[in-house]
Amino acid sequence: MLFGSMIAGGTSIGGGAVAFPVFTKVLHISPHDAKIFSLAIQSVGMTAAALTIYLSKIPVEWRVIPWASLGGIFGIFLGLDCLSPLLPPDILKISFTVMLTTFSVTLFILNQNHKRKKKININLG
Repeated sequence: MLFGSMIAGGTSIGGGAVAFPVFTKVLHISPHDAKIFSLAIQSVGMTAAALTIYLSKIPVEWRVIPWASLGGIFGIFLGLDCLSPLLPPDILKISFTVMLTTFSVTLFILNQNHKRKKKININLG
């Protein structure tokens, strides 16, 4: 999981997103159990990140937080309660793989454009 943590931190996708494919494809854990554990990993990691942002006084666009939270809450309940029981485990693994691959290809393409404007505004002191 150390290697997974480095990937998760370097890509900003989170530990749960890295753990799920490892659990299902390498360790052959059922997608249902891997999903629950990945959600727990993601929750701990995101809580730690939120505390770090808050304690470091990193500027946050607070107007976005309620809308993003509303979409996240809706997505979690829709996914866990409605979609997850209906989808077979293989479809869960394939859809997660497609999503993760799409994210990585998009990130790779964006990073190839060296003229792209990047805003780095971190003041930890």
